[in-house]
Amino acid sequence: DSISQKGAHFMLSNSDCKEEDGTSYFEKLYAGYDCHRVNAKRFINARGDRSAETAEVVIRNYKEESLF
Repeated sequence: DSISQKGAHFMLSNSDCKEEDGTSYFEKLYAGYDCHRVNAKRFINARGDRSAETAEVVIRNYKEESLF
């Protein structure tokens, strides 16, 4: 990709959505990148008592140890 070719790093995150077959949409979209999941608490909700943790997928074009 053009970002990696320029030597730049990127990190993006999004709520993890699954395809009908159970596979991760973002893992397929960003195949070849460093992808992992974290739990994120969502505080934006019409009802505060319904705030809950959800899976968030983090995608990077680098490995964490490559920064040091």
